Amino acid sequence: MVWSPRGGASALALSLVLVAGCPPRGGPVPPAPPPLLPIGQAVAIVDENVAGITQTLAGGAIDVNAVFHEAGTVRRSSFLGTLRFLPPRHLYLELNLVAEPAAIVVGSNDETFWVAVKLGRDELWWGRWSDLTPDRAHRMPLSPDMMLAAMGLAPLPGPGEGLRGPVPQTDDGQYYKLLYLVSSKDVVWIQREYWLDRFPPYLPRAVVFRLPDGRVHMRSRLDRYERVAGSGVYVARQIDVHWPVSDDRLSMRMGGLSFKPDIKADSRAYQIRTTIPRDRWIRVGDEPTTEPVPAAAGSAAGGADAEQELARH
Repeated sequence: MVWSPRGGASALALSLVLVAGCPPRGGPVPPAPPPLLPIGQAVAIVDENVAGITQTLAGGAIDVNAVFHEAGTVRRSSFLGTLRFLPPRHLYLELNLVAEPAAIVVGSNDETFWVAVKLGRDELWWGRWSDLTPDRAHRMPLSPDMMLAAMGLAPLPGPGEGLRGPVPQTDDGQYYKLLYLVSSKDVVWIQREYWLDRFPPYLPRAVVFRLPDGRVHMRSRLDRYERVAGSGVYVARQIDVHWPVSDDRLSMRMGGLSFKPDIKADSRAYQIRTTIPRDRWIRVGDEPTTEPVPAAAGSAAGGADAEQELARH
């Protein structure tokens, strides 16, 4: 399961389009977006929102609908999910079926990450964060780094993460796009995009991960931001994730969320616990499984313009 800037960089085909629809004739005119925030302030708002989660964020009423494509078949499932999260990388997302508790588990801590899938596979993928680099895409289901970003639970990329940016861009609408680039051999490509709302609370409304050839690897849409338990922390309550290459989809509706101070970072809640036999574990990170990257002139040209844009910011 796998699930512009203007100018020459548009050749990278930034294809995520969120259609807002025109208002009915004679209907209310949408308000003009406010002026763009300084880029440092925009980044700080996103990062500070995540940093405001100082205790484990927990929820046990998450409705999840999924469509997975595998071996020529389509599997549609409805799960009841449980979430635990403590920044920056302590995550436990459990998706349960009536007949199969913990049917899918996505987990991570500061050192390792894992995804356990019982449905039709009985396999567990695991790896170390230190083995992952942005220029290597690995075919594993529900990759934790993407899921954290897709759910708005990760700060924006910072120094030491192998990404360059952000390069700011606006579509003169309600979004302020921040682009992050990767240099891979002689190609510079846009690996990640964050579409920030230009209206309060100024948080991500879309997140896009791209493959080196420009195709979208994953895109998510985040809606219905609400405060958690009277705090200043906002969390999106509706999250829709799409992996276009396989057309896999995941739709999450968050129920009640609260803070659980008794669940610490060293809790067993953030360790691998599974009934899947060890011989069914698959190590991720040793060997990249990225498809060969075409030597596309468009990608190279777009990368050159993106480099020039970086130099100006």
